[in-house]
Order: sequence, then C-alpha cells, then structure tokens
Amino acid sequence: MFIPSLLVDGAIENTWWDKIIDSKPEDERINRQKGVKEQTGSLRGHRLAMVSQAGRVDWTLVATEEGSSETSKLAALGPMSAYTLDPFMEIVRNWLDVSPPANRIAFGAALGRPTADAQTGYREIQPYTAEDKFVFGSW
Repeated sequence: MFIPSLLVDGAIENTWWDKIIDSKPEDERINRQKGVKEQTGSLRGHRLAMVSQAGRVDWTLVATEEGSSETSKLAALGPMSAYTLDPFMEIVRNWLDVSPPANRIAFGAALGRPTADAQTGYREIQPYTAEDKFVFGSW
C-alpha cells in the first residue's frame, strides 16, 4: 500500500501490529538509517509480516516448511481457500481501519501448479506468456 503521508518517523514508530494482531510480533527489526520497520509472527502455520517504510506498508503471508504440503518441493500455503485467505484479509481490513489514507492498494500472489515434468510445465504456461494475448490488466 502506498501512503504518501507516511514519513520515516511514522513508519518506524507505528503501533499498527499491536492494534490489530492478537499477539506480539515474534520478531521485530528496525533499521533507523533506512527508515524500515519489519514485524513478523505466524498465522495458521505460515509467516505473517508487516514491513513499513516511508510512503509504503507491505503485509505478506509467506509459506513456511511446516505449513507446506508433503508432495510439494516448495513451501506452499496450500490451496487458495477461505482457511488460508480469510484470516489474512481480515488482518488487512482491520489495518485499513487504523492506517493513514492510501493512494494505491495492491494484492499479489505467486501461484503454482504441479506438473509431471518441466517440459509439461513450459507447455502449460505458454498461453499465459504469449505476447499477443492480454492476460492480466488493471481496473
């Protein structure tokens, strides 16, 4: 989220985590020279992080090895389901209630799908990479 009014002091001194998360962060790192504050904890077995810096705040939910599937070689959140997404979105909605006004909000996801082998994977992804096709856009 891009927040033009968020200055370095506000990014470092904010108490948003304490206002919306039921538990204290498991880890907190502050880099005063760069004006960055990172707080992390866990959410349903995955790593929840809030990184604030001048002009911007990022909330992320990242898979951990404990929360990943045994069939996956990569750590994964699992299927994009209400079990995974709803608690994260509730945190973001609650943060929006206490945050300064934002001029841009984005949601991103790194998605994957298992395939038999790399060649099959390249073949299946081809329709999404063709230059003459409009796949993703903005509204």
